[in-house]
Amino acid sequence: MDEFVRLFRDEFAPAIQKTAGFAQSFLTRDGDSFIAMTVFASKEDIEADEAKFKSRIGQAVDLLTGPPQSSIREVVVHLG
Repeated sequence: MDEFVRLFRDEFAPAIQKTAGFAQSFLTRDGDSFIAMTVFASKEDIEADEAKFKSRIGQAVDLLTGPPQSSIREVVVHLG
């Protein structure tokens, strides 16, 4: 799973940071389970590049223990 962390940090994150509206990105881990969350300025920003992100997730399928899942959600509370 360290390979997945490296892939996210070295390849996914730099590409995501160049996307219009990028605000923040997180990768969390609990054992072999990961949750990545990326925040954009607007829903339109993420929807414009959604296919590109799904393609990038596909690059990591061999490193995962199950199928990747993704969804677009609205941030309703932000602290910090």
